[in-house]
Amino acid sequence: MHEIRAYGLPLTLHPLELWYPDLAALDVTPAAEVPNCVGQRVRICGWLVTAKLVQTKHRDPMEFVLVEDLTGLVDVTVFPRIYARSAIALHSARPLLISGWVEEEFGVSSLVADRIRSWWGPCRVSEEALAAADQPEEDLIA
Repeated sequence: MHEIRAYGLPLTLHPLELWYPDLAALDVTPAAEVPNCVGQRVRICGWLVTAKLVQTKHRDPMEFVLVEDLTGLVDVTVFPRIYARSAIALHSARPLLISGWVEEEFGVSSLVADRIRSWWGPCRVSEEALAAADQPEEDLIA
């Protein structure tokens, strides 16, 4: 897939589709269902869309991320303890499996992560293509 080398992600299909059919067999809650699961523990599988790194009042790093699957988007809060264990997985060019509790505040649901890992199942593109896509932005501009 030339588009992965050129742009860092596929343009003709959703990035998660590169790991189908194995990814589709996972027992996960679709993003569209997460708002119906307030107060419950769920596991989602998705692709990192955006991330905002912040610091707590104690200057510990944490992150707010937006994850997308084929059904929608989920806001995920990654507190410092989980962030310390999961920062590398969060920013790999792979699907994310995120477990946690669904909360609702001001009518908006979000997932508070308690476990994050990358999916390492078989992919339809080579490991080299994935590694090339997993470059820092400043390396791509040169």
